[in-house]
Amino acid sequence: MGTNWARVESVFGLVVFGMLAAGCHNPAPPPTTPVVSAPPPPPPSKTALTVVATILPVADITQQLAGPDVKVVNLLPPGVNVHTFAVTPDTAKAAEDATMVVRIGPGMDNWVDKLTTGGAPKTVVTLVDFNKTPLKCTDEDVVDSAGKHVDNDPHVWLDPVRMRDDFAPAIADALMKAEPADEAGIKERLAKVQKTLGDLNDDIAKELQPVKGNGFITSHGAWNYFTDRYGLKELAAIEPQPDQDPSAGWLKEVIDKAKSEHAKAVFTEPEISDKLAQTVAQETGLKVGELDPLGSAAIAGRDSYAALMKYNADQLAKGLQ
Repeated sequence: MGTNWARVESVFGLVVFGMLAAGCHNPAPPPTTPVVSAPPPPPPSKTALTVVATILPVADITQQLAGPDVKVVNLLPPGVNVHTFAVTPDTAKAAEDATMVVRIGPGMDNWVDKLTTGGAPKTVVTLVDFNKTPLKCTDEDVVDSAGKHVDNDPHVWLDPVRMRDDFAPAIADALMKAEPADEAGIKERLAKVQKTLGDLNDDIAKELQPVKGNGFITSHGAWNYFTDRYGLKELAAIEPQPDQDPSAGWLKEVIDKAKSEHAKAVFTEPEISDKLAQTVAQETGLKVGELDPLGSAAIAGRDSYAALMKYNADQLAKGLQ
């Protein structure tokens, strides 16, 4: 009898222990529907903006303003005279696909006119239209529709201050109108570009201070705005009109002026034959240097606007000593 009772207690204890042990575990929670977060709203839509520029210095500034997501194509091939460039099929195709064209203006890149008519509508930014000071006169006889002589020197990009204050803001404004979703980014990049151009101007002015007032002869008259900015003198251009050989009389005038005005050097340009410049140098005893108004993506040290302008300042600082 005692043995059976002990066995009952043992069984009872096991049952109670099993019940208590089961109570120590939380039951599995009932299945629930997973919570899915709403996707973030899509970014503002952007247009398929494509931009072309007629020369490398302007293409470089435009690229800096547009940012890395926009491709900017320079239309002018390396080593080609921008005044007399004949449009190629590749150039025409690049311009045809573009939604924006950035050019200098009449007297410089007239060949772009045929690329901006017909086809898809394009925004055309003509930099001379945003020049806040009058253009300079050249030796070319250019008249308006009323027969009045027009001051028409289009080499305005060779003044970093004008690029900073006049042209970079005009390009940025056109980009913001084309890409309103990127307005804040373009404004931020414009501030950086203008700061860089201001520093560039200060560096060039400092470098050229020792030769301020000195004069020189050039292959063609591209440097009036640059010389005004930094107190130099472009005394005469061997080629008074683009891609036209000067007369013997004009060449004699250049030589005489180089002597009478005490020119320090003769400067050639990559796109123009240096034959006549060498003749002037031989007749005057002047040293020969090279200036480059256009630059090239293929030439290190001349493949951006800032690098190109610094290169020209270096050449003048050495040549005008």
